[in-house]
Amino acid sequence: MGLLPAVCLLAGCGWFHHPHPSAPAPVPDSAPVIVTPAQTAAAHVLSVNASGRFVILNFAGGQPLPAGRYLAIYRKGLKTAEVKVSGPQQDDNTVADILSGEARKGDEAREE
Repeated sequence: MGLLPAVCLLAGCGWFHHPHPSAPAPVPDSAPVIVTPAQTAAAHVLSVNASGRFVILNFAGGQPLPAGRYLAIYRKGLKTAEVKVSGPQQDDNTVADILSGEARKGDEAREE
């Protein structure tokens, strides 16, 4: 007879749910959100001269980088080439030599 009350008592413990000790604390709605813009120069490939191994980069809304700076070329988030700014520069466009890989019109160029 003593076994039945003990089984009922143990089965009843599963009905009580205790919060998980590692659960994250809720974040209040009034927490400030800080957004910091990227400090790397970004450009887009306007055209590619495959035989000459150079690209024309457009730094829309910004100043082109000076000669000698290195950039990585990305397509859909994947790095496809490395270039070195060589000039000449006109307005927000400049020329960069393709050091390795392959670039296409519309690719993004960023400093690493």
